[in-house]
Amino acid sequence: SHHKPAPHPARQECAMHILQATIRVDQWPNPVVYRSAPTNASHPAHARTNKLLPTSWTTTLFTHDQLDAYFENHHNQRLRKCYASLRPWAYRADLFRLAILHDRGGIWMDFTTELLRPLDVLLPSGASLGLVRERPGFGMDYGVFNAFLAVREPRHPFFAAALERSVTVCLARDYGSTPWSITGPELLGRVARDAPRLVRDVTWLRHAPEGGAIETTGERGHKRVAITKHSDIRRFIPLSNAYIGMWKSRTVFRHSKSKGGLGIRS
Repeated sequence: SHHKPAPHPARQECAMHILQATIRVDQWPNPVVYRSAPTNASHPAHARTNKLLPTSWTTTLFTHDQLDAYFENHHNQRLRKCYASLRPWAYRADLFRLAILHDRGGIWMDFTTELLRPLDVLLPSGASLGLVRERPGFGMDYGVFNAFLAVREPRHPFFAAALERSVTVCLARDYGSTPWSITGPELLGRVARDAPRLVRDVTWLRHAPEGGAIETTGERGHKRVAITKHSDIRRFIPLSNAYIGMWKSRTVFRHSKSKGGLGIRS
């Protein structure tokens, strides 16, 4: 009998690359948009955004209590301790978006983020990782804006590295150089900057220079594809000022055991 020669590894890899390059966003394995809010609330942006999602996609909102439950039941003990040690809700929500995208894949959108264009404009065919370059400022020029994050497959190395770095920073009570260095845009930007291989498959978007919007990047210029702030953003400014104040006063971390015994003493 004749044995067919094994396919050449390079050809196999090329075929796999071609296959992945044809995967559209409506074919992603976990077609879910995640958001979070203190309680089970809605925003006009959600209904408008849902109309621009492929029909296979759904949206899931996690409340504060559901975030607590997610981490209390998480298999990663260090991650549980990190979450329990964080006091500001903003930092907990930042950590959650990294964890849920690492564990399941999908898309994260902040509560008020609204698509202006269909999802496949932001994530064209073949996209497997979607990140938004932060606008310069905030003490950095390399941040990753985390109001919109997208990843096709779970356990992507970028999210694995970001989660690991965040947990390490958290458990060391390391405040870093900015309020966004513990779980936010500065930390994510540092991961992408320090290990470019982790984002070699990225589709880059950008945070508009004036803020409050996300744009595509490319030779044809910048096309506005989402907005991240609405007229009711005034409700969120006090929250933002509060957690920045906690960072400045070095009160981000709990110093005693939290509910469920998951906290750690410093």
